[in-house]
Amino acid sequence: MDRQAVLATQVQRRLAATQRELEELAFVEIPEWIARLQTLSDGCPYLGDEYLREYVRRSGELLREALPSPENPEGETQPLQKKLAFCPPELFELQNQLHGELNALRQKVSKVSFALVYMQTRDEYKLDSDALIEQAATHCGNLYTEITTLMSRASPYHITRAAFVAKFQKSGLFDLAKSIIEIDNALLLQYAADVRSIQSHLAMASYALVRLFKDQRASFSARR
Repeated sequence: MDRQAVLATQVQRRLAATQRELEELAFVEIPEWIARLQTLSDGCPYLGDEYLREYVRRSGELLREALPSPENPEGETQPLQKKLAFCPPELFELQNQLHGELNALRQKVSKVSFALVYMQTRDEYKLDSDALIEQAATHCGNLYTEITTLMSRASPYHITRAAFVAKFQKSGLFDLAKSIIEIDNALLLQYAADVRSIQSHLAMASYALVRLFKDQRASFSARR
């Protein structure tokens, strides 16, 4: 067997392996991740609308207790200094849970994206599935970006919060207490929105991959 034939055989084997791996991801692993995220979204109390409303309501009560008054223009913020000194445990728990789940999913999506890029370079796929490959790659890229965005929120949040807490403990100003509570609320609400967005992009990526492989199977059968 000459060198060209050997290379052609190697390419065909790699294409077949890529196809098998992607089909496993598309039809088995990604649906499992969709179910896992749904379970996380449904089962995590910190992501539910009712909990979020209650959390924001309790935050408002904390502020009302410390509101400035004619008798005390700066407000009674001393009790808040202890309560706001540390990040709410709900946010720590949620961050750890989301990062653990989504980092593993991001690795899967990265693997899918790499395989799709490889498929885009092969003439074997271009005639029938080029547009579907592009669509699947776009959805996977959006999904990867969404996950990365969620996971990148923690660091600036903790830095900003720590700076506000330090200023608040030094000055006791009511507006600083309000700012701390606002960024806590904003992050919790943003995480809930991020998870919903990731679920949506995951479903679209899954649908695009299923369409791609149905097209591939039909094309293969027609060429036989």
